[in-house]
Formats: sequence, C-alpha cells, structure tokens
Amino acid sequence: MTGYRDYVDEAIAELGFIKPDAAVWIEEHAKRYGRGHGGDVARTARTMGTPMTKGERSEAGLGNLKMTREAWDALTDLGKQDPARALSDTFIRVITGYNRDRQNREAMSRNDDPRVVIEAWDPCPEFLSSGLKNTVVAKTDAPTFPLPACSRVSCDCRIRPYYDYEREMVMEIDAPDHAPKRRKSLFGRLLRAVGWVFGVLLLLGIISNMMTN
Repeated sequence: MTGYRDYVDEAIAELGFIKPDAAVWIEEHAKRYGRGHGGDVARTARTMGTPMTKGERSEAGLGNLKMTREAWDALTDLGKQDPARALSDTFIRVITGYNRDRQNREAMSRNDDPRVVIEAWDPCPEFLSSGLKNTVVAKTDAPTFPLPACSRVSCDCRIRPYYDYEREMVMEIDAPDHAPKRRKSLFGRLLRAVGWVFGVLLLLGIISNMMTN
C-alpha cells in the first residue's frame, strides 16, 4: 500500500462505520490533513462542509455535537450510534496505518544492515503473545502489520533498522557512567557560602567569650 485509498478501504471494511461510497470523502481529508492526529482530522472532517441545522442534529440525537451533512451521510447505521467515535476511529486507523507502513518501508530500505527490530509503542495482546516484541529478525523474515488477529482500532507495530536500535541500547547502558553531574545553582552556592561565613563568625565569637571570661 502506497496511497491513502488502500487504508481507507481497509478501515471501512474492518470497522464498518463508514459507507463504501464515502471512501473518496475520507481519502480527501486524509490527504489534506494527514500530518495531524487522526482524531483531529476527524473533528475537522465533521465540521467542514454544510452544517446540519439544530433541528437536524436534534432529530439525529446529536445534541450539541457539531456535524456536517457530508459527515453524517458518510456514516453507516453502526457509525451513527456514536458518530464522533466512528469518525475518529476510522481516521486514526487510516492515518496510523499509512504512517506506520511508510516508516516500515523506510526501515526496510536501509542498506547498512540486513536485520531489523520489531517494536510496538502500545502493543495489542496478539502482538505480545506472538513473541515478536523487541526481536531482531532478517528483513526477509519481517512480518506484515497489522497482525491478522490484531484487536486494536489502529496498529502501531513498527520495524526499525537494527543499527538505530543497537545504538540506543549502547547509549542507555553507558549513560549512568557518563552522565554529567548536576551543577548546583548560583543561589545554592551563595547560600552555602553565607552559612559557612556565619558559622565561622559564630565560632570566633564563642572563642572570644571564653578568652575574656
């Protein structure tokens, strides 16, 4: 998959919130605003267009939720049960999937090492049970995401170049021994100096009193 359309079709088929004939509408918003988070794109999509009237929103049971007629018409009966969530989940799945695979393709195209590392920021139970977390595999053996049994709305499993992963691990191991010591603030140093001077003066005063007595 190299364009948004494949991810739109996949999200429509898997989630069931959007009518298939609204795929172009989803794709256009993904292309235009896909640099943002899917939830933000969904809010933009349901507020840009022809606004539903207060009466239309009331009849649809939307309350004060802003919604355009285009967004409402794009929803299936299932999607209309919770339209804000339906649109948000759909755009999150589309945009996360597109960005995930783009990053994974970049990792696979690196020629400095034939190995890659399998990771996930927020792994699903299926990913954890697969034993793939933080495994190093040959590029030819790298799996395709999402996994067939993935239960998440969006999959953030990713493939990273092994060189980057190894470098991070080395930095993490070396960090405690090479971490710079925290310098005390100027106020702290002045406070200590004042305390030291006061202590010396107090001691000298005690000695003076002892000698005079």
